[in-house]
Amino acid sequence: MVITVMGQEVSVTNGEFSAADNPLGLAKQPRQSLLNIGLHGGSSVQQDAYHSPLRHVGFMGGIHIQSRAYSRDMLFDVASTIGLGLATPVPEQPLNPNAGITSLPYSNIALALGFNVYQSDDRTLRLFAGPLLNAMIHIKTNNTFGNSARAMDLHGALGGMARAEKDFTFLGKQWRASSQLNLPLIGFAQRPYYSTVVQSIIANETASAFDFQFVSLLNFPNIKWQTGVEFMLGTGNWLGLAYQWNFYDYTRFQRVQVARHALILSLGVRIE
Repeated sequence: MVITVMGQEVSVTNGEFSAADNPLGLAKQPRQSLLNIGLHGGSSVQQDAYHSPLRHVGFMGGIHIQSRAYSRDMLFDVASTIGLGLATPVPEQPLNPNAGITSLPYSNIALALGFNVYQSDDRTLRLFAGPLLNAMIHIKTNNTFGNSARAMDLHGALGGMARAEKDFTFLGKQWRASSQLNLPLIGFAQRPYYSTVVQSIIANETASAFDFQFVSLLNFPNIKWQTGVEFMLGTGNWLGLAYQWNFYDYTRFQRVQVARHALILSLGVRIE
């Protein structure tokens, strides 16, 4: 789950929230800044040839921080997900009950600038698209190995984002549906030549520890898609529920594939 914090000014009449004083969309107040803080949790599926030919499945959860700033024609979005998890091999190995791969940490930070490419007359429907800067680090530890237990995935890339938002009224509440796709296109990736890279860093022997390569969407897809809905509470804050999917795949010599599925429960505070 991810818990996100978003808020909005409210009008109080006789101590009660009045939806009529908070029009849908961003027509009345096109400049807004929202701070989102919360938790995420869900399933993780990974297969890393450094550690095992088997696919590993388990749980991953952690914290999520996001800031969204709207102007009349643009959206600036910064989001960071930090998580940890434990995945066990499939099929299970009953003779080795301690087998598993720990993810500590998984971290993904994305900076996106979205230009308003379309909006309805009342601004209840908005489409944004623009450039993206994405950075990811994922350190995995095989619990049954000794000094070859760790493997590290690094990826940094430029790409694009697309986001759609729709404001509507249902059951007397203001709702906002949204869907966003982050798609890194070109950048760099680092994977260790061997999984004792942490020991090499400690020994200051990092010159040959990593394989550094320029990559593109073709050989290192790293995709994140999130879609969900939020509704305004009586206090002017927002409560939301969403689904997030993240997948990356690197095919150079020791292949690694990781997919995350998370439910997102969000709560938010407006800071401007």
